[in-house]
Amino acid sequence: MLRQLNQRLKLTDEQREKIRPVVVHAAEEMQRLRGENLQNTTRIVERMHLDIAAWLTPEQRDALEDMKVQMRERVRREGEFSGRGEGPQMQRKNQQGPNQSRPNTSSNQPPGTQPLPGPPPANP
Repeated sequence: MLRQLNQRLKLTDEQREKIRPVVVHAAEEMQRLRGENLQNTTRIVERMHLDIAAWLTPEQRDALEDMKVQMRERVRREGEFSGRGEGPQMQRKNQQGPNQSRPNTSSNQPPGTQPLPGPPPANP
């Protein structure tokens, strides 16, 4: 970021030294926010997968699990490419391995949310 500011604004040495701490602080804050966003997004997607799995066939659940693995890999690759790496939430999920989902109970609902309705009734 400092490099771009320096190139576009043609900063003097003195300006660079005064601006550097501000840019470093902003970069640290943006990194923290990206990590929080990744954690929140991951939590929402995981909950969605758990909630919809009740309506899926076993084959569809397997395909959903494959999609989850691909998503984790894509996030990991993008983190490596950007130099950010994975956030702690994705690292924990990857360490758990596939098919180790938590049960979908109301006690696992995020604070302030309502559980989604259960699966549709079975056909008689």
